[in-house]
Amino acid sequence: MFRWRTGSPLRHLLHRTSGLRGTAAARYTLCVSSIATELRRLTARQVLALTPDERIDLALALGDDDARLFIDASGLPVELASRRLRAARQVGRQRSVAAVPLAEV
Repeated sequence: MFRWRTGSPLRHLLHRTSGLRGTAAARYTLCVSSIATELRRLTARQVLALTPDERIDLALALGDDDARLFIDASGLPVELASRRLRAARQVGRQRSVAAVPLAEV
């Protein structure tokens, strides 16, 4: 069983977990939070070590992976899923006045 030592540098974090102080849920939350923080730091260091070309390749690969996940999860044909993704990108966007032909203005 895990026990907090008095004066532990992480002990103050338990007080920030609203209403969970000293419970198993608080210890779990703290542990998961610290693991997530460490993974974010590790990922940031790895990405910063990449060259600009490698970063672009990584971004494109991540986008392709996400598109493939959407296609697999939705069960839609590739073409229909691609059209839905393109349409979703446009939701909430406003047309640029500069893009409107002068005849329409």
